[in-house]
Amino acid sequence: MKKIKKIKIPKFWRVILMIGICCVLIAVICFFPSACDWYTDHIYKYLSCAVAWVFGLIPIPVCEAAEILEYPVYILCGVILLALIFLRKKPKYRAFCKIWFRSAAVFVLCWQLSWLLLDTIPSSGNVLGKEQADKRAAFNITEIQALYCDTVRGLNQAAEEIEIAEDGSVQFPDNEELYPQIIDAVKALSDEYPRLAGYYPPSKTPLDPDKMERTGIGGVTYLMTQEIALNKYLYPTSFPKTAAHEFAHLKGFHEEDAANFIAELALSRSENPYLRFAAYQAILYYVEPEYMEEYWSFTDELTASGVLQPMPPLSENRTSEAEKQILAIASANSKILDKYLTEEPELSERVQIIQDAAQGIATNNYFSEPHPETERIMNDPELMEEAVKEREAFWTEYKKTREDHYYDGVVLLLLQYYNETSSGGYS
Repeated sequence: MKKIKKIKIPKFWRVILMIGICCVLIAVICFFPSACDWYTDHIYKYLSCAVAWVFGLIPIPVCEAAEILEYPVYILCGVILLALIFLRKKPKYRAFCKIWFRSAAVFVLCWQLSWLLLDTIPSSGNVLGKEQADKRAAFNITEIQALYCDTVRGLNQAAEEIEIAEDGSVQFPDNEELYPQIIDAVKALSDEYPRLAGYYPPSKTPLDPDKMERTGIGGVTYLMTQEIALNKYLYPTSFPKTAAHEFAHLKGFHEEDAANFIAELALSRSENPYLRFAAYQAILYYVEPEYMEEYWSFTDELTASGVLQPMPPLSENRTSEAEKQILAIASANSKILDKYLTEEPELSERVQIIQDAAQGIATNNYFSEPHPETERIMNDPELMEEAVKEREAFWTEYKKTREDHYYDGVVLLLLQYYNETSSGGYS
């Protein structure tokens, strides 16, 4: 009987095949959000800490450097292949090409495997790592107003605890001083979200901070190397929330709304008024537009049903009688609305003073350094227009890829949390 000859697969291709099979099997997990949540809570959090610790030893953002070198490496590969045409009879060069491209193949597959383990699987889980099927998806005007009012009160209270000099200046703590306190604030949520425990790496300055500033990016999380790079020109009132947001990404909350939620909830519970100020300022930025949209929709419904009186159309030549009529209608409508909505607190003057002081510090920090590329763009109308278009295109495309989990989705998550805990506030 004729023996069947076994197909012998070379050792190199066995390695390639094994890595490829692992990638395929691991990719299957992405179809099961609950399994992804389990992986992120029980495996990813340890893998993340190990990778973050290793790359944290390197002072520059390694992943950003790799991105910069990506196209030069492609060109180099092309040059090596082109040279092979002329040097194919040289055994040493053929051996070099063999080692080079085999190494490249292994690197690409290992990179893909790492991408699955450090990015794709955690990103495929449920928002906040929990099932959302039983969560409320809509809230009424009074519930949204409650969140808005709580935010304003929290911001005012934080502002009261921040010292303002007679000249309106504010002595903000250094970022280096705040950094460990931000980590502690985020870690304090680990009882509710266990994946937030563990090691947190140092932040890094981007290799091209000007480009980050021109694009309007506050921070970047490089999941493959578990690094975070923060914009060095952030407002002092924006740094804490941005850092906490990137920490949330590192710990497996890859959606933008989820990272915002973790950052804002964590900082709002801090004893440090600077961190609470940053949290409530960020919450207000997102909740105020949604509240105002809901408010005007609500008043339009009351007007259409006859509960509120319609306001007369605006006119450039209004008489004093018309003015009195408008004020009378506005006053009557306000009293009626008081039956539906509670009185809203106003932002204190201190909040605006602190925001202005933060803006002044950030502006001084930026202009204290040379920015030749930015100046070249600003002095050339065509380059300026192109830069603006690139920035708009970047954020439009980024929002499109995020779908229902863009930054402003944090309002729904906060409302859901507010409704479930019934804590009457976040502080």
